[in-house]
Amino acid sequence: MIYRVDSRLRNAGILILFGSVIFYVSDSFLAHGKFNTSYIDLVGKSGNAYIIMITYYVCQYLLGTAALAVSDYCS
Repeated sequence: MIYRVDSRLRNAGILILFGSVIFYVSDSFLAHGKFNTSYIDLVGKSGNAYIIMITYYVCQYLLGTAALAVSDYCS
């Protein structure tokens, strides 16, 4: 028996994948800013804060959009 995945669910899965990866990147920048002094000397605290927040908002947008797509499919 072959099951086919709807394109809306496939797109939501892709959004979840990219959102998760970007969330990991955001947390990596957070950890580098906390524990790596040479990185902070290179980027600066305010530059690191901008990078963290931009990646965080992008990942939240992607994950939220995926959640809405799945809930729209299920209803």
